[in-house]
Amino acid sequence: MELNKKLVIEIANDIRISLDDKEINEIVKSEIEIRAKMEKIVKFEIKGDVEPLSFPFEIENTYLRDDKEISTLSRDDGLKNAKQVIDNYVILPRVVK
Repeated sequence: MELNKKLVIEIANDIRISLDDKEINEIVKSEIEIRAKMEKIVKFEIKGDVEPLSFPFEIENTYLRDDKEISTLSRDDGLKNAKQVIDNYVILPRVVK
C-alpha cells in the first residue's frame, strides 16, 4: 500500500488531528524517502553465517529492581464500579472508528 495525500487525510481524520497541506506533503515525502531507503536495505546480499539481530548491542540489564509482591485489588473490587461488565471485562464505548 502506498501512502498518498488521500490516505494521510483519511488517517488524520480517523485519529482526529488536523493537518495543513504543507504537513501532508511532508508526510508523503518522508514516506517516499523511507521506502527508497528500505528498498536499498532489502537489496543487500548477506554472505556467510550471519545471525539476525534484534538489537545491535549485547546489554545486560543489571539496573532492574527485583520483583516484590504488593497488594492489589481483587477482580471483584476492580470491577464493582464499572458501568458494564461482560465475562469479567469492562465494556467501554467506542471512541475511534
